[in-house]
Amino acid sequence: ERDEGSLQDFKFVEVNGMKLTEPRQAYVEILKAMTGREATADHAANILNKMFTVPAPRSSPVVLLVDELDLLWTRKQDVMYNIFDWPTKEKAKLIVLAVANTMDLPERM
Repeated sequence: ERDEGSLQDFKFVEVNGMKLTEPRQAYVEILKAMTGREATADHAANILNKMFTVPAPRSSPVVLLVDELDLLWTRKQDVMYNIFDWPTKEKAKLIVLAVANTMDLPERM
């Protein structure tokens, strides 16, 4: 369908918790995959927050696959919260798909 033009173009971004040194590194990987830019975790989080909350003429939606989501869990839960909060923003153009292997993840949250 995509080749025929009936499916809108989108950007696919994959983050695997097993490949990260710490949960906040997810921001760095997402930003790099989307823009090619590198930044510290805090700066990347701020940039991504602006990208998904401020209306901008970004042409393609983003499909974000987060594998090993359970490895992004922290006491503050800020990484998980942000990843699942961004798609709720009106102009986000973001779809999040998450895979977790921990059966008790909802209870841990």
